[in-house]
Amino acid sequence: MKNTALPYAGPGKNSDFGSILRKRVNNYFKSTEKNARDHPQTTFKLTFLIIFGIASLVLIRTGLNNLTVGWFIVFLLLGFGFPAIGFNAMHDANHESLSSKKWINTFFSYSLEIMGCSSFFWRIKHNQMHHGNTNIENHEEDFIIPGIRVSATTPLRWYHKYQHIYIFFMYPVLYLFWVQYTDYRKYFSGKIGTITLTKEQRMKLSDHIVFWTAKILHNAVLLAWPIYEIGPIAIVFYFMFCMICGSVIAIVFQLAHMVENIPIYTEEDFSKISNDWVIHEITTTSDFATNQKKLFNRILSFYVGGLNFQVEHHIFSRINHGYYPKIQKIVKDCCNEFNVKYNEHKTFWQAIISHIRYLRRCGTVETL
Repeated sequence: MKNTALPYAGPGKNSDFGSILRKRVNNYFKSTEKNARDHPQTTFKLTFLIIFGIASLVLIRTGLNNLTVGWFIVFLLLGFGFPAIGFNAMHDANHESLSSKKWINTFFSYSLEIMGCSSFFWRIKHNQMHHGNTNIENHEEDFIIPGIRVSATTPLRWYHKYQHIYIFFMYPVLYLFWVQYTDYRKYFSGKIGTITLTKEQRMKLSDHIVFWTAKILHNAVLLAWPIYEIGPIAIVFYFMFCMICGSVIAIVFQLAHMVENIPIYTEEDFSKISNDWVIHEITTTSDFATNQKKLFNRILSFYVGGLNFQVEHHIFSRINHGYYPKIQKIVKDCCNEFNVKYNEHKTFWQAIISHIRYLRRCGTVETL
C-alpha cells in the first residue's frame, strides 16, 4: 500500500477545528488508498500541455502557408495556454502537490519561467506571503493596484466610484507589467510590495542565472523572433497575448479573495483576532463555480487547475488539485459543525457580480 499520509497544510496555531478537519481529510485518503499528491488527471493534463507547446511551435513554421497568420494563431493560443500552464502545472508544482516525486515538482515549478516570469519571486510572494498572511494589508502585493481602493486605509477619491468599471481595463495589462516590470523591480530593489527580503530569502547564483535566462528567452522568442519574421505587427500580437493572459490570471485569483463578505485586515486589526490559521484561511477565501453538475463549471475547473476551489487549496495546498471537489464536502460539513463561515459562489457569474459589487462598495463607502 502506498504512503497516503496527508502533507501538513501550512503554518499557524492548532485548534480542535483545524486538527479535526485535517484528520477527516487524512482519513479520506487512507480509506481510498490514494496518495494526496498524485492524481490520474495530472498525467493527462501535463501530456496535453506538452503536446500543446509542440503544436504551437509547428504552427509558427507552417502558419497555414502564412507566417503572419501562424504567429497570430500562436499568440492567441498562448494567451489562453500560458494561464493553463500556470494554473495546472506551475502552481501545484511550486506547492509540491503536482506529484509525490520531488523531481517532477522541481521540473514543472520552472514552467513559470516559460511564461517569462520568476518562480523564485513567486514562491516567496505566493507561498509565504499570500498563503501565510491571506488578505492582510502590506503582505498582499496583489491588492496594491494603482487607482484601486480595497481597504479603509486607502483614502477615498472621487474616481474610486468608477473602479468597478475601469479595473477590467487594468486587468489585461497586469501580466505585461509582471513580465516586463514588476519582476525587475523586485530583482533590483530586493522588495516584494512593501516587504524587504531577508538575507535568507535572497537569490543564490543559480537563481540569478535562471532569472536572466528566462527573461532573455521570453523577449527573444516572443518579441525579437516574430518581429524579425513578420515585422512590427508582431508587437500588436504580443500585446494581444499579454492582455488575454492578464485578464484570465487576474480574474481567477481575484474572485477568490476580492468579493463580498471577505474581509481584508490591517496588520493592527489582524493582531486582535483570535482565529487560528485554518479558520483565517477559510474566512478570507471564497470558492466559485463549484456546482460541478453544470458542464461550464466542470470545464472551468479543469482549465483553472481546481483554483475555483480556493478554500480547499488554501487549507490543503499540498494536496493535488484534482482532489479538491472531493474534499470540499468534508470541509463544508466540518465548517457547519463548528459554525465556521464557508464562502462560496456556485457559479462563475455569481462570483463576477460579487466582485463588481465589492469594488463598487469599496469605491463609495468611507468606512469598510
